[in-house]
Amino acid sequence: MPLRQANGIAMRFEVQGQGRPLLLLHGLGSCLEDWTPVVPLLTPHFQVVTCDLRGHGQSDKPPPPYSIALMATDVAALLDDLNLGPVDVAGFSLGGMVAWQLALDRPDSMRRLVVVNALADYRATTLRRRFEAWWRIGLVRLLGMKMTGRWLARRLFPKPDQIMLRRATAARLSSNDPRAYLATLRGIAAWSMADRLPEIDRPTLVIASEHDYADPAQHQANANRLPHGSFALIPHTRHAWPLEAPEAFASCLERFLGA
Repeated sequence: MPLRQANGIAMRFEVQGQGRPLLLLHGLGSCLEDWTPVVPLLTPHFQVVTCDLRGHGQSDKPPPPYSIALMATDVAALLDDLNLGPVDVAGFSLGGMVAWQLALDRPDSMRRLVVVNALADYRATTLRRRFEAWWRIGLVRLLGMKMTGRWLARRLFPKPDQIMLRRATAARLSSNDPRAYLATLRGIAAWSMADRLPEIDRPTLVIASEHDYADPAQHQANANRLPHGSFALIPHTRHAWPLEAPEAFASCLERFLGA
């Protein structure tokens, strides 16, 4: 897959299909291969753009610090270089945070926005948030990426019939560069744009899984603060819903984006 210089780093990307451009942004510790089952479902209607975020996959992994704002700048630079825009954007987890930030910093680059299981504030300002942030950092430091990947994969995909997803996710997470992964975790723990949600003027769909890490009510509260926001709760699903149900995810995108 090609690499393109964007904001001073080399970013891996792929463009497939014809039609209105749609950018998909992956989750923490993953890469554009997250979208392998989804892309063929969307290419009949969209020109689908995927990429590896800074510190992930085959994109560059420069020294820290990393921030969500920096990742959004990377993505905007890639879209500018590819002469793609405005685009529809769908982001999952970390990708959702980057998508939120992109909607604020570069609204000219975006038509519509879909955010899946990503809040607008992850600052470690409460005891629970601080514990979660430092526990994840400690897990990587003590056990390494291989054991961390296995643990996270079991948490994301606990069902017996999800064994193949669990194995693939564990392998993908295990292959991360620990320094880049930890730098991204620290960037997440320092990020918030909750106060600026009302500034996002693009039509936005906020999607929450019933059993996401965060209470779905928090996702709905974010949607309610958007001038053109809507909310969808996906029952009986966990954090990585786009990966466990690619057909349902693609159908949801097509309905909202007006394929």
